[in-house]
Amino acid sequence: MKVLLVSLLRIGDTLLALPLLESLRKSNPEIEIHILCNKGSSVLAPLMPFARFHYFERDELQKGLGEYNRPFFDSYFMLKELIDELNDEKFDRLINVTQNRLSGWLCGAIGAGEKTGLVLNRNGVPNFGSTWFSYLNDYVAAGGKEIFHYSDIFCYGAGVSPVNRYSLAETQEGRAEAELIFSGHLGQRILVQALTSDTKKNWSMEAWSEALRLLQIKNPQARFYLVGAPFEEKSLLSLQEMCLSKSIRAELALCSFAGAYSLLCRSDLLLTGDTSIKHLASATDCPVVEISVGSSDYRKTGTYRKGNVIIQSKEPCAPCQHTVACGYESHRCGDRLSPELIAMVAGAALSGNRKSLMLLAREFSSEAEILISDFSSSGYWMAEAYGDRPSVATIKKWIERSTWKMMLEKEHLRPVGEFGSEGRRLCMAVLQAHPKFKKEDIKRSLLALEKEAGLTENVVGGLLTKSRKLSSTHDGEAALKDMINLLYEECDRDDSGRVLLSYLSSLGGAQKDGVPDLARLRRIRGMLEEVKYKSTIRMKLIRSMQSQSMEML
Repeated sequence: MKVLLVSLLRIGDTLLALPLLESLRKSNPEIEIHILCNKGSSVLAPLMPFARFHYFERDELQKGLGEYNRPFFDSYFMLKELIDELNDEKFDRLINVTQNRLSGWLCGAIGAGEKTGLVLNRNGVPNFGSTWFSYLNDYVAAGGKEIFHYSDIFCYGAGVSPVNRYSLAETQEGRAEAELIFSGHLGQRILVQALTSDTKKNWSMEAWSEALRLLQIKNPQARFYLVGAPFEEKSLLSLQEMCLSKSIRAELALCSFAGAYSLLCRSDLLLTGDTSIKHLASATDCPVVEISVGSSDYRKTGTYRKGNVIIQSKEPCAPCQHTVACGYESHRCGDRLSPELIAMVAGAALSGNRKSLMLLAREFSSEAEILISDFSSSGYWMAEAYGDRPSVATIKKWIERSTWKMMLEKEHLRPVGEFGSEGRRLCMAVLQAHPKFKKEDIKRSLLALEKEAGLTENVVGGLLTKSRKLSSTHDGEAALKDMINLLYEECDRDDSGRVLLSYLSSLGGAQKDGVPDLARLRRIRGMLEEVKYKSTIRMKLIRSMQSQSMEML
């Protein structure tokens, strides 16, 4: 089988597809994998010898469209040459993990026996080929709260089970870089990736230097390596000077992407807020402490490996939108994280002291949430907060994920009693994550959730009835306006119905595409029917958990 993976965003986004590629390779050892990515992601090719790379020359295409001295059809012929090259491969399958219109149009022009992910036809009509990619477009992009990790969505969307480890290949050049940078140092090696692609995700240099000073006091044999690309040298030199002024042993580690991977293979800890390097680290045994501020959203792009630590700022505005500048004069989410917290969490991660992390989560609960990455009994990635007292919200989070998974995978339609099995898995997972959860607390939580789920079913049922009545009117514009007002009223009244707002916000594009108002109203009704369907699954899961908990506890 010949498969083309399309990933036309940044390097870190392409790395998010590694669990998918690993799963595809395990399920079909004879598979031939091709990757279409931006030219800037070519640094991945040496680390992934199992794949053949094709490059989308975005910069050259833009220059051809904008520079006066370029032939008028230069970009057209360049793009046509790429598409012809790809079509000559005669792919059996195409998987697009890029949810934007550019990739959708491009995938529509590439031939393949089967297509998954966003594909636009000649009329611009989208087809996702999987309920999981529709979920990514409609719910995740609309700001849904309990969401799956991107890597899990890619796997489920492609019809394979997620894997919790993947591998990359070291290069000879990368090893040489690592050996030169480490220069035979045999003590603890701590990598620090202080810079990211988005300034909102950067923690301040002063805070970094102070955190490293405190960490060095507790770990005097450790040496810090400030990792970055050659073009980041000036910024890293400033950080190094701050460190040296505080007698911190910090060395520059300017290297290639392959060099960074080799450094990770030989290091004891990585401190980072950057996406790419933490996904590189997931292919090694190097522990990771991830600092999540600004637009960083660990729910979508957290370190995809068990046992890694995530520090999430509790500033209400975090995570913010990647494309929007910070609206505050100071970097409030980053300023809320103290160097003491980062240093102590890093020290605990370095020693593997989980008890210390629990104590730190409670001590610094006002400024940050400390989470640990793990994989659920159902196979998907999760991040559980340390220090959380079990509550209704705890069980609700687990039920919400399982409800989505059953609905998107259509597991509830199988003849075997999947609800009983999933209910048992949920009970076991909750008890494993929160062993102090008492039988009475679980029973009380499930009763509260059953009541809430029943209320949601009633709300959605009422909205469906009203939408049918409004659809019979001749004034489409007024009917649509009344329907939207009803949705907002019900969502504001009932917290459990806020998911409807996510569905409503996904109609933003539809309001401008010339579709008649009554047609938009039918779309809303279709979404409401889907929400009601999901509510029914949720109720069955809750009742299954009630039954299973009585047997297990």
